[in-house]
Amino acid sequence: MSAKISDIRPGFKFRTNLSEIMDDHDLTGDILRAELDNLDTINRLLGGRGVVLDGIKKALKKIHNRPVNIADLGCGGGDILRVIAKWAAKEGVSVRLYGIDINETCILYAREKSSDYPEITFLQADSFSEDMPDRSYDIVICSLFLHHFSDTQLPQIFRHLLRISRSAVIVNDLQRHWLPFFLFRILTGVLRAPFVVRHDGLISIMRGFTRKELDDWMKVLNPKAWSIRWKWAFRYQLVFYRS
Repeated sequence: MSAKISDIRPGFKFRTNLSEIMDDHDLTGDILRAELDNLDTINRLLGGRGVVLDGIKKALKKIHNRPVNIADLGCGGGDILRVIAKWAAKEGVSVRLYGIDINETCILYAREKSSDYPEITFLQADSFSEDMPDRSYDIVICSLFLHHFSDTQLPQIFRHLLRISRSAVIVNDLQRHWLPFFLFRILTGVLRAPFVVRHDGLISIMRGFTRKELDDWMKVLNPKAWSIRWKWAFRYQLVFYRS
């Protein structure tokens, strides 16, 4: 059940277990579509797209086969994949792009918004299904997705990501810190942002990560290599490699 904005008390020592409205897999209709559009705007304005593209450029240095198969897990409305498609066309990089989401409304909306991108395929499925074959994709992306999961779930999720990637996994997610929390609260209040945006945004920040947490998970996972970089606006770019 969602909390009132006034009831969301800041806490940053540990990741919160409060739920986001978007965590409801049965969420449908205009509310979900509006939220997907809001996420598109947030990624455009606050640098999420650049975080992912920068990670792809790094990963491509290690990948020589073409076309490159790239999957975005928890793809939502598919905005990140459309950005990748535009960049790849401009740079002459041959790609096959796959968006995977468990929510049917997300997939239908993503297909509708991506009708001009034949290189993108959308699949309604559990992103973490064990039925996914090993080395399914060259690059696997999780953009603003992993913070939806608990600390107990994440070690298994990281192992799954490494298993289904042939080369690299790119994570774009939020830094848990008091400064972005209060900046977001002030900005969305001034702009009179929709309740869902304000509610989920604040909780997302409190479900974000510290650099140490990401580094500790990587030490346990022990991939071939990894890098963690702070990016604007208050995000971490985690890239880790299978080969």
